Amino acid sequence: MKRKIRVLHLTHTDITVDSRILKTIGALSEMDLDIFGVGRISRFDKNDCLRDLDFSYHPIGVRSSAYKFIPKVILKSVTFFEFYFKYISMCFRLKPDIIHAHDVIVLPVATFYKCFANVKLIYDSHELSSNKNGNSKLHNRISFFVEKLCWSRINNLIVVSHSINQWYQKNIGNRDSIVTFNSPMIEMGQPENKKYLRQKFLIPEEKKILIYVGKFIKGRGIEQLINAFSKNELSNLHVVFLGDGHLQKFVVDASVELKNVHHHAPVPHYEVVKMCRSADFGLCLLENVSLSDYLSLPNKLFEYAFSGLPIIASNFPEITLFLKDTNSGFAISNDFNSVQEFLQNLESNNYQLPMISVNRLQHYSWNQQAHKIKRLYYKLLEAF
Repeated sequence: MKRKIRVLHLTHTDITVDSRILKTIGALSEMDLDIFGVGRISRFDKNDCLRDLDFSYHPIGVRSSAYKFIPKVILKSVTFFEFYFKYISMCFRLKPDIIHAHDVIVLPVATFYKCFANVKLIYDSHELSSNKNGNSKLHNRISFFVEKLCWSRINNLIVVSHSINQWYQKNIGNRDSIVTFNSPMIEMGQPENKKYLRQKFLIPEEKKILIYVGKFIKGRGIEQLINAFSKNELSNLHVVFLGDGHLQKFVVDASVELKNVHHHAPVPHYEVVKMCRSADFGLCLLENVSLSDYLSLPNKLFEYAFSGLPIIASNFPEITLFLKDTNSGFAISNDFNSVQEFLQNLESNNYQLPMISVNRLQHYSWNQQAHKIKRLYYKLLEAF
């Protein structure tokens, strides 16, 4: 009996909390495949996060990163070697037929293995890795070099926006590609509490709740928002920050000092939409700090839209097109004065709510994205 085709999902992240990877694996679970995942050790309950997904997860820990007594330059080299050695070893152990590499960090692993095995390689770039917020210029240049070096070995490219796809095709080279939006899976029939945030943070019914979902890092407009709320002119508005990150202390301190700023710890990806539905507006005020941000379509946009929330977002090209296409919100300049002015208009009810186009929104649904991924895989399976 012929064995099933083996698919290996490689990532440097924790798969149990990476919604895009989990949803992709879920789509492929409907096909007759043996699916494996290699990523970081989980910080959530594995059985809960990987519920109903038929695949084998192999979390890998990089122990050398804990050796703080080693000089930083040497420690980075040791950690780098351990990471790639363990990942490459896992590839040879699992012997996949298709490797699905999530982001540039694991792309060299997949490319190296392909030099020794007849394997198909999918490069799933979750953002524009070579021009990314938080990375140094050297880091971005290395990412670009790695992508260019591995490009000829890639069979298929997956990206998160049309603009990023065009950038890759123009700046690195033509590859068969698909665009898959990181929209949420909507679970029907689940109990909801649309007053959850009001009850948790004791927010009166007459106050409007704005929610920010995601990492607390620079370039996401967090500092501007908190600065705006600190002016004591927005007594009818409350903002909830759902997540964690480098700016967590800044957010938590603000939630202690300001009555209308609140912090909520991260929740599993399948809980986000349900929680958003207890807010009134969704916030996505990215700053133009990298090309990856400027050309992005962040997953929080889709989480807000499928929650039925009007969106307040930066007027970047892809974001603006999405808001116009679905009539789902307001595209504004992300400078402090514009943000402050818009919030003051919300405060005084000087705005008109958009009527979200449900029909257009379906084009962005995860069901549609899953179909694209499965079509790509069916095409690759023809070679076996």
